[in-house]
Parts: sequence; structure tokens; C-alpha cells
Amino acid sequence: AIIVGTLYYLHTGTGHEAINLQDCAILKEAVLQPVAPKAQLTLMLDAGHGGKDSGCRAEKTLEKNITLAITQEVQRILQLKGHTVLMTRDNDVTVTLDERTQAAARQPIDAFVSIHINSAANLAAKGSEVYTLPAPGCAGTNANSDVCEGLTGQPFVPRSTRMALAIQRNLIGSGIADRGVKHANFKVLRETAAPAVLIEPGFITNQDDFARLSTPEGQRSIATAIAQGIENALCR
Repeated sequence: AIIVGTLYYLHTGTGHEAINLQDCAILKEAVLQPVAPKAQLTLMLDAGHGGKDSGCRAEKTLEKNITLAITQEVQRILQLKGHTVLMTRDNDVTVTLDERTQAAARQPIDAFVSIHINSAANLAAKGSEVYTLPAPGCAGTNANSDVCEGLTGQPFVPRSTRMALAIQRNLIGSGIADRGVKHANFKVLRETAAPAVLIEPGFITNQDDFARLSTPEGQRSIATAIAQGIENALCR
């Protein structure tokens, strides 16, 4: 479905011109229901990979370095706006998934945002996708995903969806192809008791995306879109 100009993957296909009731409820809260705006947020940003875990690569360019550069720029932008921004890592160190979720649990936060970079054997694959946790009783976007139930992060799925749509809308507005808001049972999403998203703002294996991901100007553009999306979802 196209929701406010952004591709959104429904949890359940219906086979006719109607939307599953659970998706209706999620989207109603995410898009239509007003939220109490906050002037100052406390956020946890998560730069994917790091240290011994380099992530994907294109020649000598490593995912861990791109994610850190983008995440640090998001932190800088949001701190200038007066928000409190915590990081799971702020240099090239190894951080386990357990350590990332534990960091998010140390104090109340308004949102958790994890930033990664995509890769594919198909070099034509390009664009941004943003993941939320699947809704209760639903599987992820991937065909082989298991149904998820009773996860810590699931009560926050509508607010996570609100943030995912806002971030994706800003990313595609900056010229990145729209691969949609999707759902996945990632550890950092399922074990975080706050609205949480995982962002893949491009493919390191695609020539057009790589040109954006690997330059300071492109990284700033991505970071600005992410920061604006967070504020649009949570501050307005």
C-alpha cells in the first residue's frame, strides 16, 4: 500500500480491495491519531556493526564506517536541536547485539534508531527500506519469517510505524528510491521497550547508492533526512 506517499508492506494480504483490520489499527494510530508532541527527546542511536564486525563492503569501503559516520551526523543534528542523544557506539568498537539492547534498557528513551547499509548480489538493487517489528500474530516481510507473538517491542509497533513512515518519507524526498517500510524480527527491535526502527538507507553494492553512501555530502543528506523524520514523528 502507499501510505502518505510512502510504500508500506501490509502484514496480511487480503486478496481484495480491503486492508486487514490489524493493519488498519496500526496505520490509524501511526498516521491519523494525534500524538502529544515533545519539545525535547531522549534518543538511542545504534550504528550497525563495528570493530571486528565490518558488515558488508564495496572494495575498501566498509559498512561499519559508513553507519558510524551517518549516525554521528544524526546525533550532531539532533543535539543542536536540544535533544539528548545516546549512542550504542561512538567509535570503531565491537558491540554485541545483547550490549545494544542492554544499552537501550538502561534508561527511558523516546525512540531507538539502528542504522545499517544494505547489499545484494543483484547490483541493480537500490534504495532505502525501514524496518519495524511485526505486529503480534504476524510474520515479517520475508516469506520464511516466523509469526511473532508476545515480544517486548510489539506494544510500540504503531508508534514505530509512525517513525518509520516519517523517516522513509524524508529519505525518498532526498532522492533515494523507495523500497518501503517493512517488518522483521530483529533483536534490537523485539527487545526494545520503545518505538524502534532499523534503517537501510541504500545498497553499498549499487553504483548510484554507493556514490551517496560513501561521500560526506551524501552521508549528511541521509543523516538530515533521518533526523527530520524522527522529529516529524515525535515532536509534531
